[in-house]
Amino acid sequence: MTKPYLATDFYKVSHAMRRLDKPALHPESIEYIYEVLTPRQNSFFPYDDKMVVFGYEFFVARLLNDWQKEFFDKEWEDIMQDFYVFFEMSNSSVYRSMVEKLKRLHDLGYLPLEIRSLPEGSLVPMRVPVLSIRNTDPDFYWLPGFLETTLLANTFVTTGTASVARQFRKIAEHYGDVSADDKDYIDFQFHDFSQRGQHGDDAAVLSGIGHLSSFKGTDAVPAVDQLLRVYGNLTPDELIGGSVVATEHSIMESLGGEFGTDKEGQLKAYESLIDRNPDGVISVVSDTYQYWDVIDYVLPQLKEKIMARDGKLVIRPDSLDEYRKATGQTIKSTEDQLVTTLQALYDTFGGHINSKGYKVLDQHIGLIHGEGITLDNIRPMFDAVLNAGFSAENIVFGLGAYVYSVKVSRDDFGQALKATACVIDGKEKVIFKAPHSKKEAFKRSPHGAVSIHGKSGEYHMIENLTMEEAANDKDNQMTLLYSPKYGNRVTSLRDIRQKILDGLDK
Repeated sequence: MTKPYLATDFYKVSHAMRRLDKPALHPESIEYIYEVLTPRQNSFFPYDDKMVVFGYEFFVARLLNDWQKEFFDKEWEDIMQDFYVFFEMSNSSVYRSMVEKLKRLHDLGYLPLEIRSLPEGSLVPMRVPVLSIRNTDPDFYWLPGFLETTLLANTFVTTGTASVARQFRKIAEHYGDVSADDKDYIDFQFHDFSQRGQHGDDAAVLSGIGHLSSFKGTDAVPAVDQLLRVYGNLTPDELIGGSVVATEHSIMESLGGEFGTDKEGQLKAYESLIDRNPDGVISVVSDTYQYWDVIDYVLPQLKEKIMARDGKLVIRPDSLDEYRKATGQTIKSTEDQLVTTLQALYDTFGGHINSKGYKVLDQHIGLIHGEGITLDNIRPMFDAVLNAGFSAENIVFGLGAYVYSVKVSRDDFGQALKATACVIDGKEKVIFKAPHSKKEAFKRSPHGAVSIHGKSGEYHMIENLTMEEAANDKDNQMTLLYSPKYGNRVTSLRDIRQKILDGLDK
């Protein structure tokens, strides 16, 4: 794990540099800096022009914990050696200045910051700031900027993934409204399998908690662990995330080694799994060998045992098997395979027609598909299922790293932290970024301290305020997230999820 005092860009370190006991880059009499984090433009997120506010409380909780454990609680002599990297990367002036600043911070014993943010689970339109950060001690004017790198690196993932998950939730709710009698299943309709494809374990945590803002199905153990640490005590009866017993190809291969890989061997392999797992949900990857042999031969042979289980057997095709030997049918697409599988399972195990006229599989059998799911291809899959007469509740979808890592970036919402006010020699100044560019006018920053008015999905910004005016504005929806006197705000995960659900129509 990167030490919190090293989790920054080097040029941020240079901003603390002093010459002749004066700041070398900032104004010589700088005392306070106020910065705002703003989603500026949804250039790479065409699905919505609003971003889910999620992960800022989580970030601050971990930030405070890491600085306390790794910095303030340790003896200065035990951490000094870590700062040599500053010397390695540049020169002695930067090194000495940064070590001096960090020593003063260590002596202070806490992070002298005031952070405000919009409510977790709310929706923020583009060009409306979501968070503000300022130093509360003039000695540490450099600290808000120093933390920009880690703030953005951690929260663009949580906000981006939560925004993606919200879109999947909207889609699931729509198809549930059309085809299901009740929608309790939707909490688990999209399941997070993305950890192995993430950019490291902590990226899986950040992405994983974003998914869990809208769903409860996940295999990301570290994400559930970290949410329990931050939110677990607030709503102990709220399920943060859960999963089921499941095979993988190595298990099916080893069973193939024991029983054989032809359909008779697969029959024995599935029978062995069912006999040894008489209850609960068990998900079985089913295309290690011949997928349609499993659907057309193995499962019908084991119908009596499957129906006698106290639980559900879930079938998982991991790839497209283009030829169904038993019927001579050519399977042309993923949608074709899903619909054909559902009909075969219904023919074998039965089910019922719900009040909306859609077929629902017997409770002992189910289907999960998790190959290459994105926001661009999920609707055709649901459409195919409903057009074939099946309720959306019959299928679970697995989400991987393509949709939760490759497709999520800071550029989705153009997020940036910019200084908009400062205090120089006791006088507060309105400052701003205003590049002379028509093409990139979205990069212009607010002016001065800001207050955010309105409600979720409809927030608007009041700018050109003083820091005190913004902090004291009773209509400001950007409320205190952290200060040394107040501590840090933590909202219950249940309330955050409910706020997201309540805002699906916005």
